[in-house]
Amino acid sequence: MNLLGLAKLSFLRFLPILFLTGLIGRNAIAQEQPPLDADRPDFTESAIVVPRHSLQMESGYTFSRSGKENNHSIGELLFRYGFANWLEGRLAGDSLTIQPSSRGHSTGREDITLSMQIQLWRKSTSNKWRPNSSLILGTTLPTGEGENTLQPFAKWCLAWEIPLGFTAGTNFNYWHRREEGTSFGEWAGSLSIGHAITQRLNCYGEFYGFKPTHSNLSSTQYLDGGLTYLITPSFRVDFRLGHGFTSTEPDFFIGAGFVKRW
Repeated sequence: MNLLGLAKLSFLRFLPILFLTGLIGRNAIAQEQPPLDADRPDFTESAIVVPRHSLQMESGYTFSRSGKENNHSIGELLFRYGFANWLEGRLAGDSLTIQPSSRGHSTGREDITLSMQIQLWRKSTSNKWRPNSSLILGTTLPTGEGENTLQPFAKWCLAWEIPLGFTAGTNFNYWHRREEGTSFGEWAGSLSIGHAITQRLNCYGEFYGFKPTHSNLSSTQYLDGGLTYLITPSFRVDFRLGHGFTSTEPDFFIGAGFVKRW
């Protein structure tokens, strides 16, 4: 099957999910919602839980190149549902990955991740330096091509609003990884700076990196940036471009996606 056929097959796989979310959105009680805040397109996760009783879907596509190898990631789904003003449930993953080669295309699927996000505190009007803060706790489920085991993780998310229309966000993450039968830890951190160009158009720049505790694995760092455009108060599109700095040949990635809230 060619690349276009695989992409069509992946889209058809997600049609029932899109139909279901549409029904939920149509039957939801209309109410004024806070500004749209999403995890994508940067690596840094949002520090704000989605509003109570709202469903948010995030999805996209990424093309990446490492040396002479190309890779396509289709789907990148994340569903977020607000159970309370301080708690959301999260279901992510099942992206289709396609790696073209001279002998055809190799395909695979990522593990699904199941997690919850807890709002620790929100910004204060009396103290402008107090950030929004939340904690994400979850695990992967062995549904994809990876290891047949759970891989738990924790993420501490912080975000500030700073003068002149700028924002800052940071994450401190830890994963319990398992590869080829070996378990190890992996730390990750990020810093993302955003700016509102107009009421609808925003840009960001970000640095993030990974530090495995396994002695045979090296650290990796990335720099990326992108744009988001708010089409309606509940629908946003995005674009991103990034580069890695630690491989023997440059890593490059480019992607686009959207966010929809009901």
